[in-house]
Amino acid sequence: MIKREFRGLDSVPGMYQPCPSPDLEELAHRLAPEIRERFVSNFLEKTKDGKDIVVYADGCYDMFHFGHAHQLKQIKAIHPNIKLVVGICCDLDINKNKGHMIMTERERVETVKHCRWVDDIIFPAPWVPTLEFMDEQGIDFIAHDTIAYDAPGIDDVYKEMKLAGRFLPTLRTDGISTSDLLTRILKDREEYYERNLKKGISRQELNLSYPHYAFIQMKGVVGNMQKCLKSTDYEEKKSEEAET
Repeated sequence: MIKREFRGLDSVPGMYQPCPSPDLEELAHRLAPEIRERFVSNFLEKTKDGKDIVVYADGCYDMFHFGHAHQLKQIKAIHPNIKLVVGICCDLDINKNKGHMIMTERERVETVKHCRWVDDIIFPAPWVPTLEFMDEQGIDFIAHDTIAYDAPGIDDVYKEMKLAGRFLPTLRTDGISTSDLLTRILKDREEYYERNLKKGISRQELNLSYPHYAFIQMKGVVGNMQKCLKSTDYEEKKSEEAET
């Protein structure tokens, strides 16, 4: 009998290891040189009296995955007094500015609520956050990776916060994103169509035309015939070997 010892989740090996807690110097060096000093000054000011540091992270959080969770864990690991508030954009803004989502806004909010690193949620979050919004909500810093994210008429939606020294830089998790997951699904979509049709999901629910549906069904019939032929060949070879 194999004995299995439970050692806690942090001891379970994974494909990707979370980033260790960065110190202030490392955080500052993720930023452009001209804004580092102001960020350090603001951070030291906010952390000197032991009060909560309210950090805001915003996004769509569609198909919530461990890349999202790693970012949120990074934020909480920066300082013990951090209160993490997550802003989740609504379906209307996403469809207008980015395109169709897999999960609805209610599903995305419910999923993020169950992440252990999240202290509070703002919904709907503004598509373009501002310093005014942060001040109204009592937010000290906004956290994101340092890549410039544009919006209509704006080169970088976080530029205002970066210049004000109120941008907390996090690291992306390589090898995982919502786009990566969608690419995997689309690459093998025929197999997923076939699997879900076998489960009883209708072609209308899968948005399949009748010719496409018929093709998948025919492919399944051909596949079963090939399996039967291989099985027959195998039995014949076994019979021949037994006779000799």
